Amino acid sequence: MAGMKVATAFLPYTPSASSSAADHPVTNLLLYTRPLRTWRSTAASGSITLSGSGSVAALFLNQANFATVDVSGVGTGIAVPRDRRVGRRKVWIDTPGASLPLTLTPHSPDGGAAYFELGVAAVFGTVVTLLDYPVFPRWTAHRARTVTPFISGGDEVNVDGQLRKLEWTFGNPDFISDEALGFFQQFLDLLDAASGAPVVIFENLNHPEYAYLFQGLADVPVTPQFVTFGADLTLMEAI
Repeated sequence: MAGMKVATAFLPYTPSASSSAADHPVTNLLLYTRPLRTWRSTAASGSITLSGSGSVAALFLNQANFATVDVSGVGTGIAVPRDRRVGRRKVWIDTPGASLPLTLTPHSPDGGAAYFELGVAAVFGTVVTLLDYPVFPRWTAHRARTVTPFISGGDEVNVDGQLRKLEWTFGNPDFISDEALGFFQQFLDLLDAASGAPVVIFENLNHPEYAYLFQGLADVPVTPQFVTFGADLTLMEAI
């Protein structure tokens, strides 16, 4: 079974586009935890360029309205599947040997739309492949909601239509704890990363759309044993 892939090393870049609609600037692609604040073109044509420098190990696209994309130096006609868990098009693309700048050329907008739209383009300089695999991750598809706290206590909750976001539990009662094998350190690194900054996890099980940008971490119970440890790490998708 292929190991999950984890990315926390977001490469900086400067985006530009052939066109951008009012209130949908291409710089929105850098708002990684706000995928609904999208870039939108003014026509169903053109491209996006991610300018910068450095080797690129992987690319993550989220909240797309197009079925395929060409990525310069990587491939053409790359599928951008719809993730049925959350009802959005997104994709993880491994890009061995690629480097910035990258040009993304989308094709086939959904429903014959007269524009292309994309919420996130995240570029990673390095990717970690986990050395142990959880029991198949448990997930819950939540309706996205906005919570506004009141100064006096309590909060107001607004459900954001039919949008969904994923709560995802990475767990196993028998993770390998032998530090010489390296997974326990990877687990602690993931715990550190997910406690604050955004992290992207790709399940790597023949579904390129099963990649999620998480921010937010529930309490993590860990049960040490002689040669293994049990743990559940619950993350919430950023939307």
